Amino acid sequence: MTKSLRPDGASPSNRMRILRATRSLRLLAVSAAIALAAPATLVLADTVHTVAPGETASGIADQYGVTVESIAAFNGVKNVDFIVAGSKLTIPTGSGGGDAPVQGSSSPANVQYRVRAGDTLSHIAQEFGATVKSIAALNDLDNENHIVEGQLLVVPANELPVGPSSYTPGDARSMLLDAAVEFGIVPDLVLALAWQESGWQMHLVSSAGAIGIMQVMPATANWAITDLGVRDAEDWRTNPRSNIRVGAAVLSELIDQAGGNGDMALSFYVQGWYSVEKNGWFDETRAYVASVNAIREWYK
Repeated sequence: MTKSLRPDGASPSNRMRILRATRSLRLLAVSAAIALAAPATLVLADTVHTVAPGETASGIADQYGVTVESIAAFNGVKNVDFIVAGSKLTIPTGSGGGDAPVQGSSSPANVQYRVRAGDTLSHIAQEFGATVKSIAALNDLDNENHIVEGQLLVVPANELPVGPSSYTPGDARSMLLDAAVEFGIVPDLVLALAWQESGWQMHLVSSAGAIGIMQVMPATANWAITDLGVRDAEDWRTNPRSNIRVGAAVLSELIDQAGGNGDMALSFYVQGWYSVEKNGWFDETRAYVASVNAIREWYK
């Protein structure tokens, strides 16, 4: 059954599960905020354009030397006169238009990662699906066991998660709709959230380590698989369907926690439940929620 955005409220068990997941959600909030505010740090960022206030589809097309029609077809945009600041548009690099694969259409740039307290090179390699030796070689590290908090490392792009195979925007839409049904969420909300996060791009990895179409952090994925019962999704780093299912499960849980309030659930997704409860909405959160709601109009 599709979740109403106005149910009676969250159950005590759901609230306790959210409390246990506070740390995971804070990590997710950081990664989502970075993905929204700093698209230049993402893998393949040169093929994904974040719409700035006042920009038009024709202006963006001119900037990249492509046609408005190709951008519209590739991104499934029905009305090219209605694009939303903060949303992400994939710029087609070939002539495939809307049938072109979402991934593998251009040579990726390497992703940057800033070392956090307690990190090891093996941990970072595992998080990004790379190898210790390749990261060490790319960064000229003489000692693989010595990295410093705050140090900026480059992760080799050819080892980043790219999914088991290429897929089209139509494939991504189908997978998102399947997840909406599975987790009982209105379809336009799932489609819009995924578009806001990544432009439906599996190959995007934020500088904080959020991965894929739903920009999922490893800790959040572990919570979804372990506590939310998302079965057979251990390959969420590389499989677009699994990545979508993990993100949708988290969103579904947050809708319950928000008492069915879709805007509040979105604020939990981007800012984190604990932060929202403690600080209220940040300005960036208001902009994020407004952008997702505007994108939802594309899919209604």
